[in-house]
Amino acid sequence: MGIKCKKFKVGDLVTVDNSGFPLVVSEVPNINVGIVMKKMRTKGFYVVYHAGKYHKNVYCEWMRRLV
Repeated sequence: MGIKCKKFKVGDLVTVDNSGFPLVVSEVPNINVGIVMKKMRTKGFYVVYHAGKYHKNVYCEWMRRLV
């Protein structure tokens, strides 16, 4: 259902899965459906809005675009 890609645009619907990343320092959010709100200055990181909260520093490898 999700498309794996490395670049996202503002307004894209994405899903973030926290399984498969056991050695990550920061906590990976578990998001069913979120909206990309902003691209961070650091390459590959985004701000994702989900359920009234902004999740900062979500890496592009953790996300999949919803079709």
